Formats: sequence, C-alpha cells, structure tokens
Amino acid sequence: MPKTRTHCTPTKAAAKQKQMKSPASKTPVRKTAKTEKKQVVRGYGNRGPRTTSEWLLKSAKEASKKLNFDEEEEEDDIGPVGDVANYKMSKLKEEIYGTCAPREMGCKATCAKWMLEPTVEQMIRSANITAKDRFLDLGSADGHLVYSMATRTGCSGVGVELTRHNHTVALEALPKFKKAWAKMSRKERTVEFVNTDLRKFLPGRETEFSVVWIANLLMPIEVDAFLMRTLRNFAPGTRIMSMRDLVPHHRPDREQQAEDLKWFSCQDLQWPKGGVEWDDCQDTYYLYTRTSYMG
Repeated sequence: MPKTRTHCTPTKAAAKQKQMKSPASKTPVRKTAKTEKKQVVRGYGNRGPRTTSEWLLKSAKEASKKLNFDEEEEEDDIGPVGDVANYKMSKLKEEIYGTCAPREMGCKATCAKWMLEPTVEQMIRSANITAKDRFLDLGSADGHLVYSMATRTGCSGVGVELTRHNHTVALEALPKFKKAWAKMSRKERTVEFVNTDLRKFLPGRETEFSVVWIANLLMPIEVDAFLMRTLRNFAPGTRIMSMRDLVPHHRPDREQQAEDLKWFSCQDLQWPKGGVEWDDCQDTYYLYTRTSYMG
C-alpha cells in the first residue's frame, strides 16, 4: 500500500522549516537599569521620564570627549560659553536643586520651567553679558536663570517672583550656590530674590540694571501693557530680552514703530532645539537694546 503524503501550504511549510532551524530556547534578554526602571521626575511637563538635564549631560559628555575634558579632573570654574560649560552648569544645578523642595509648576506646561543651558549660553553671547553687568529676571521662578548667569559670567543678579513657594525654593538654593562659588576663582557673586509683583518692584529702579530678562510667556496682558510703557525708562545701553514681543517691529506701516525704533534696536532670537525644558522645538524671543535717544 503506497504511503500517504502530507501536503502543507507554503505558509505552513515555511513556518515548520523556521521552527526546525530555531533553537529550542531563546537567549534571555539582558536587562539594564534603563529597561528595568525609569525614574519619573515630578513636574517635568511633556518631556517624559528624564531629569531636567539628562539629555544635556549626554550630549555634553560627548562634546567633552572631543575637547579632551576629563570629568574627574575638571576645574571648579564654569565658563560663560561652550559645551563643557553647559554640561558643568547643568550638572551643578541638578545637584543643588535635587536637594531643594520641588518647584510649583502651575496648570500650564511652561509654568516655572527652565531655560536650559544652551539657551543661557545664547543669551550671554547675544546680550554680551559680563561680570560688570547687573542682571534682572522678571518672573524668576525658582531662581535658576539668575544662578546660571551669576555662576557663568560673575555678574550680580536680582530675581523677582510672585509665587511665594518658588521664591522660597530660590532662597533655599542660595547657600548651596554660595558654597559652590567659594570653590571658584572668580569674585564672589551677589544675588538677591524679591517676592513681589514686578509692577510694584520695577518703578524707579529701571536704571539699576544693565541686562533684563522678562519671562512673560504666561503673564497677563495687563503686565505686558505695563512693561511696554516702562521699557523706555531703562538707561541707554540696557539689553532687554523678552519672551513676547513688547516692541512690535515688523510692521513698517505702523506709526508707533517709527517712534519705537528711535528708542530701541531690535533683534529676533531663536532658542536652539531642546533649549527649554517644556519643549524640544525652536521658538522666538526678542532682544531690545536701549539707544541713547531720550525723546
């Protein structure tokens, strides 16, 4: 009696052949710390389970290798510009703020979030910030930008913040930054934080500052209106950076623009990709330099 042959469809035959070639047991996947557990940092917005500077530390370490930078033998000083300076400043802030109370973020994704170190470097370059300057941060949150500017350039700084909790976090970090500054060769930094409405703080003090940062992305429209009236009170040569355009300079048909451009030279800047904590995209902020015009 002839043997009965079993017919397989091409799909079944291929599967059977693959099964015969496959080892009996698969090699277990080696787990790493990254696959086993992800640390979610409170209040980090839409960037997912990463610490504020994790992505920066990785890219800066790669840049550091190219510069023959040995992390174990690094100097205490942190320079104003460069990948290594970005790395070291980011690392210092992570260490200090990691021991402080968490920031109060608010309901918006950008509330109290950081301008990260590549953007800080861009601000230092664009506004030519040096140790001779006095830096004012309007809407300073937990003081991160004031500390970056003071540490990297040696300038003095003042932060004005309305939220009491974030003001308290900035004060909590102050002795820790002072301890870090004591190890650096530059002069002692002078920083101050004020818990008040900027509309109460600013009048009569405009000429005390040579560089101003306005974190007004989420400020009420009436605050912008106040600032637009106040900008001309700053001394000639003052560099003012703002997240929203307080001196509209893209409308040549506007009569007010002709007057504004007598008082300010205007420049559109764009923070680098990944230069802010709340988003990976690039976006525009503005630099106004006060001219010598006095009306």
